[in-house]
Amino acid sequence: MPAGNVQDFKWENLNHIVILKLDGKLGDTQVMSDFYRRLKALPQRPLLSVVCPENLASVYYDILGFDQVLVSSRKPGAGEINSLCQQIVAASQGAGHQGKVDLVLSTEPAYRPRDFIFNWTLRPDFIAGCDYTVASINLHIFHPATYNHPVSRAFTELLNRGGVDTSDSVRYTPLFKAEHLSRAMSILNPSAVFNEPSDQMPVAELAARARAAAASTPLFGINPMAAPKSRRMSPEVCASIIKDILGRSESTRVLLMCPASSREFIRAVMALMPPVTAALHGTRLLTMPENTSVSDLAALTALLDGMISVDTATVHLACSCNIAQICFYDNAGLESCRWQPLSHNAQCIKFDQALGTLPERALLEPAAAFIDQQLASR
Repeated sequence: MPAGNVQDFKWENLNHIVILKLDGKLGDTQVMSDFYRRLKALPQRPLLSVVCPENLASVYYDILGFDQVLVSSRKPGAGEINSLCQQIVAASQGAGHQGKVDLVLSTEPAYRPRDFIFNWTLRPDFIAGCDYTVASINLHIFHPATYNHPVSRAFTELLNRGGVDTSDSVRYTPLFKAEHLSRAMSILNPSAVFNEPSDQMPVAELAARARAAAASTPLFGINPMAAPKSRRMSPEVCASIIKDILGRSESTRVLLMCPASSREFIRAVMALMPPVTAALHGTRLLTMPENTSVSDLAALTALLDGMISVDTATVHLACSCNIAQICFYDNAGLESCRWQPLSHNAQCIKFDQALGTLPERALLEPAAAFIDQQLASR
């Protein structure tokens, strides 16, 4: 059981904070970026450590500025966890904190044996989490069954509990740098000339200028699939949306935002295209490059003029640069309320059944209206 007195909890008294992000969820990391930014801005800045899979390591180190980033397997055993904990304690000793860890935070909705091993080994004063069945959690972030606000608000409430003012609005950190933006631009606009000095302005503003430079060829992103099968468009719906966008003019473009590993889905979509549309593959119809990193994906998202997406990480990536989007959710309950996009430039349409079981018009009609709206506003 953690020894910290919750009534005396103050962020200013925490010297070492450990984030457990073993699930590797990109969307969570984007949503929590405002929380991390505020922790780094504390007058007495705490040492920040994170345990995460390889896919997020560079984001936490290079973009979010964590002091210690430890790469873990997705399902570490006790031996691997003990090794990771030894490195965490060593970092705390090196920073002059006598090996002390003050807070361990995990957003896992259900605690697993690995979480208990981390906490038992690190012995923090405070344990933050979401599983209300675990007695050793003494700082609850949100209740998985009842919390009906955006998750970002739950983190501002947690900051408030420890004495941090969050009266200003939530501001996500874009998860890319100028180098990723430059690479994304070369993929989407290989002939464009854009030589803005990248070290003189934030990357979100750089992305806005890049979009303006390519205003004559509006680019729409379509992300038709998330990990759960219930959150996936059918190839038929995806192909229809692509044909709609490309048929609007000779300058509209589409980025199909499936990972390159989703070859079967991409082939199925392409097989539904008429030959004249399929022939645009590589020019006006673009697909994700092989080995697209998390930051490359974030930069590509930042260059869109509009995005049509299911409930997945790109929804939150788009919010960091205020990209107009329409999002389809398969859960009209609390879960969608917590994880819907936090942007005034986003439309969220919620259903109470799997997207693939809906009539095609349920997705096609609002998608067409969104495309109309974005093209009319240019």
